[in-house]
Amino acid sequence: MIADAFDINPKSLKETEAKVKKLSSEVLPAVVSLVPDGPVGRGGSGTGVIVNKDGLILTAAHVTVEMNDRVTVIFPNGDRARGVVLGMDFTRDSAMVQITDKGEYPFVELGESKPLKPNDWCIALGHAGGFQSDRSPPVRLGRILTNDDKKWITSDCTLIGGDSGGPLFNLEGKLIGIHSNIGQQLSENRHVPISTFVEHWDQLKNGSRYGGSHVGGFLANPDRAALGASLGNAKNDSGALIQAVMQRSPAAMAGLKKGDRVVKADDSEIKKAENLKEVLNEKAPGDRVILIVKNGETERGMSVKLVAAKNLRGFPRSSSKSRPQPKPKKEDAELGKMQPKFDKRMKQALKDGILKIEDKEVESYGGPKNYSKLMNKFMGGLSKEDRAKFQKMADAPPPVDIEKYDPDALIEFEEKFFRDVLNAFHPSVEASAEATHLVFRGRDLKSLCTIVHEDGYALTKASELDTKNNQKLTVMIAKGKMIPAKVVKQFPKNDLALIKLDMKEKMAVVAWYQPEDDLPIGTFIAAVGSSPDPVAIGVISVMTRTLAGQNRGYIGIIAEHHSKGVRVSRMPQNGPARRDGLEVNDVIQKIEGKICDTPEKLNKMVSSTKPGTAIKIDYLRDGQASSLEVTLGDRGKIDDGAKDRNGKMNKFGTRVSDKSTGFQNAIQTDLPISPQQCGGPVVDLDGNVIGLNISRAGRIKTYTLPSSEVVALLDKELEKAILNSTPEPKKKEAAKAE
Repeated sequence: MIADAFDINPKSLKETEAKVKKLSSEVLPAVVSLVPDGPVGRGGSGTGVIVNKDGLILTAAHVTVEMNDRVTVIFPNGDRARGVVLGMDFTRDSAMVQITDKGEYPFVELGESKPLKPNDWCIALGHAGGFQSDRSPPVRLGRILTNDDKKWITSDCTLIGGDSGGPLFNLEGKLIGIHSNIGQQLSENRHVPISTFVEHWDQLKNGSRYGGSHVGGFLANPDRAALGASLGNAKNDSGALIQAVMQRSPAAMAGLKKGDRVVKADDSEIKKAENLKEVLNEKAPGDRVILIVKNGETERGMSVKLVAAKNLRGFPRSSSKSRPQPKPKKEDAELGKMQPKFDKRMKQALKDGILKIEDKEVESYGGPKNYSKLMNKFMGGLSKEDRAKFQKMADAPPPVDIEKYDPDALIEFEEKFFRDVLNAFHPSVEASAEATHLVFRGRDLKSLCTIVHEDGYALTKASELDTKNNQKLTVMIAKGKMIPAKVVKQFPKNDLALIKLDMKEKMAVVAWYQPEDDLPIGTFIAAVGSSPDPVAIGVISVMTRTLAGQNRGYIGIIAEHHSKGVRVSRMPQNGPARRDGLEVNDVIQKIEGKICDTPEKLNKMVSSTKPGTAIKIDYLRDGQASSLEVTLGDRGKIDDGAKDRNGKMNKFGTRVSDKSTGFQNAIQTDLPISPQQCGGPVVDLDGNVIGLNISRAGRIKTYTLPSSEVVALLDKELEKAILNSTPEPKKKEAAKAE
């Protein structure tokens, strides 16, 4: 029995963790990447989850709508299968895909979405950012926020591009939702309830394509029945207002005009535009709808034969003179009056280099929505250089009042759920919190630091310690107690800095934990700060892997799937493959005797092999079998992996570290920390320090350097650093000693 959401304690957390670890390993093989039929990279990608042994996949309609019915299904291990798109419900963003290659496939069980309530634990998986051969679909821990079975489930399981169509599970490993879309906040993650699929199972499985515009407004069925008119709401719920009519459309041919109000459609009363859209969504192209229309006091009826929306594309609307011209709203006029004052305020902030906005000031501009409009207009008037400068300043964390800030204070939460969770983590965090402190440049909080030697040596994130006007480096070890510090040594590959606090007293030190085997995916973890409360909680999302190009093999080919292996479609001019004799159109079948039948497997085999290694490749050339050796190059000289494929979406709801990837070894977690909270320890439920938070890398991920990496560095460098930073005795004192 799962503990009630408000009955959370260290024991119940252990029980929950066991469930998460179990389900993470069990469901993962059934979480597949979906790409258009053909080479990966041609078109978008999404995620799906297999729900029966015959290969039936549930996903999102906005994933499948652009795939032209033929789909390539990629399994987490790199295997591939072919599939076809079945049905799609565009209103609810649900779809099915069927694997057509015969076989028995791993699958998950369906759960129920209707009983879900706020604060129920949930787990999200998906091929975030698209399929990546060096990692499994990242696991994310969260809770249910809302459950509107007619629209969607929202959770704080963070999602990003590529996750769409992926699964949301309850703690029993049952499928409760399918990922649909996100908002800009970390907690804006929306999922299609599984009940939507169950209610329309036969329609979807039989290939029906139905529904109109999605309830979220981001998806529209190109085959939906359309009227050919722009709709708005008439005053006082008096009908659906015709705002514009497309020429030669059903609406135009039936005599609908701008200013008409549709008050009845078939037998349904129409009070607003949404009511008419609901009636149209139940229709198919070629159907007729009977409308009662008013204009002033005049009422008339008409029968309109609907067409597919895609057949309206390209038709011009009625002349621009008749298009509805938006009238300036009263609030827009008020904003116009505020803009000069707002601009003056922001220009001064730009000059000062500090933007500190209190809630009261935001409210003085009419609230967050108005503040955002004013800010957008201000930003639009800046030069490119000033815009970049202001954006960086705006993204910076709020300043800390050093005199009043208490690093040991508990976090204030209104919700009892959060307080119970944090309290349950106290035994795990308390020992390491004694060795974790805040690092400042002047009055700016830069990072956390972790004490690694009792004489005041600490590790922190190097790239956050940028200097500004020669501001001093200090560390807050207690309320009002700032200790001078200096950088002793930097380790660029790991973005670490060893700093020395000017302390005479001995300091509490962390104890590093180095398990023989990597901790499993789904392990509960906490980011440690200076107080008994964890900075953040989450799970290990992906097993330890290298994020750096260095020490990763590079073969130099662009590969495509082929019925007999992997076809070489392109090769860089100076790559290892071309140099050692491979040619375009060669079909690679084996690497070092191991079958290589997908591009994903080839990439995984090569990237996990050290540069300089000669690998034997068995291949076909013009149908003839042959083999050769290719000596791998160094991926690090080509690409350090720093570019993130999700662009702006990667930053929705969070700030990202300047140095966010390229580490030799790292654990990927879903800890929702800020860049200034890097440099602190990460602990498991037993309080073991499993690593050091080194990078907030994006909306869904934070990277942790494993303890083994940190210990190896300290064993090699700490003693030398201590010796080098110890002042030499003065000559007179040395003579006396003799």
